[in-house]
Amino acid sequence: MLETDRLIIHEISQADIQQFLALDSDGDEMTSYLNALPEDVVQDALQNTNAVLDFVRMLASLRDESDMKRYGAWNRAGDLVACVGLTSWSTGTPELQITVAESQRRCGYATEFLQCLLPWIFQNSDTEYIVYRLRKGNDPSEKIVQRLGGVLQEPKSKLEALTIATYHVYRN
Repeated sequence: MLETDRLIIHEISQADIQQFLALDSDGDEMTSYLNALPEDVVQDALQNTNAVLDFVRMLASLRDESDMKRYGAWNRAGDLVACVGLTSWSTGTPELQITVAESQRRCGYATEFLQCLLPWIFQNSDTEYIVYRLRKGNDPSEKIVQRLGGVLQEPKSKLEALTIATYHVYRN
């Protein structure tokens, strides 16, 4: 489908992406991250039903397998080095998730992958922008979205402000 100097990019099956994600250990890190939220923010979120619902809707949209497009990037040796899921595709504002294999992180694959894939997506869809959410403190992801020209959005609640940074990457 697409190629760069180092990567071959094409759609990926659900089975391949699940096998790839099973190797990623981010789950424990995310649990400890959420457990470290300040109690006053949690209490404020619980009192603000809309903030809780928005946060839960956002998390649920990331898990909606029926409304996702998936792409993989393989290096020239044939190793799957990264995968991208675009959820909420039918809404016209898909949300991007990217995972890079632990052994391949900080090699520039994520940036190279997205710099190739996103223009292709914009050329082949009516999408005006893609939502790129990242966990606060995830400096590598923040550098990637900044390289892509992502525009930071205002948080919708105190909970979101402490946990997630939301960027929009616009069609050029």
